[in-house]
Amino acid sequence: LQFLYFIVYSNGYSYHNMMHEFTPGRRFGVELELVLSDNHDSQIGSAPVISHFAMDKFGLGAGKLRKIFPELKILRSMVKAQDDIYKEWTVTEDSTTMGGGAGCGVEIVSKVLQGTNGVRELRSFTEKLQQLPGTGSSEHCGYHVHLSCTDFENSEIARIVVAFHTYEASFFDKIVPMYRREDKSRYARSNSISSAAEEHLLSVDIMLSLDTFIEMATPPLTSVPGSRRYHKLNLTHLAGTKKGDFSRRLEFRLHHGTADPDEVTQWVLFLDAFTQAAVKVPPPYPGSIFDLLKTAGIEPSGFDDFYTQKMASFSANPEDGPSGPPWWGRDAERLRVG
Repeated sequence: LQFLYFIVYSNGYSYHNMMHEFTPGRRFGVELELVLSDNHDSQIGSAPVISHFAMDKFGLGAGKLRKIFPELKILRSMVKAQDDIYKEWTVTEDSTTMGGGAGCGVEIVSKVLQGTNGVRELRSFTEKLQQLPGTGSSEHCGYHVHLSCTDFENSEIARIVVAFHTYEASFFDKIVPMYRREDKSRYARSNSISSAAEEHLLSVDIMLSLDTFIEMATPPLTSVPGSRRYHKLNLTHLAGTKKGDFSRRLEFRLHHGTADPDEVTQWVLFLDAFTQAAVKVPPPYPGSIFDLLKTAGIEPSGFDDFYTQKMASFSANPEDGPSGPPWWGRDAERLRVG
């Protein structure tokens, strides 16, 4: 299956050719942390979101929101609606995305999505976000992806963790702005551990349970309550699970906030490809993450082109992020709708 996604610029058209087919039947979900500002023209190419809490402040009524997003349920509290949040698309206010700044922070949580149709629904949803005026995100925002591991053995999940450790500095840190690299983000801390600790990690008996493995791979951060989950790769949803459990999943928290359709969709496709490759190829892993994909029989060219450009952009402009132009359109303002 070939995905052709078009990016529209004021000076012409270009596209990213996405070659990977998302694993059939695999479930996933996303959390988009975003900011709505009262300065609708302050950011170029951002993906805006409006919430129930900001409608009066910014003069955008519920009618327009519901017309564009009939599937979106507006919640006053995500905590009070745990039974509902994975059955439908939801949005709620999230003050943590603001970092004390002006505007209204929101969090959009997808319903449980599945396979290629789920990727298309995610793409469609983020495209519709472009129809709303506003801004996109701040350095306090993240884009989190949950990937089901229901069909993975404990040993296969352990391989994914080791592969993430292997490529955290050489790849994952380089595709995000400086403020989300290494151990700089409070809610997306580094998963890196010492060589000695990693050797010990690989010796842990995981035949019956992953719990000890999780404790060693994601040490708690004493300054942040409940912090074991606040790593770039969150393993806490695996605790107490076994192969076949519906709730068995990985959460990737490292990505900076975005609702750009291309960036959102490409990241989901890449994480599916990466995790599938990691379980097929035993460590030690190849020097490049794209070599890992190739070794596993996954064509890396679409990902290689996309993320090599992104790494080059952040290398030249390491502080760039959601507050500036999209990394691929710095010299050409994106066509905005609405």
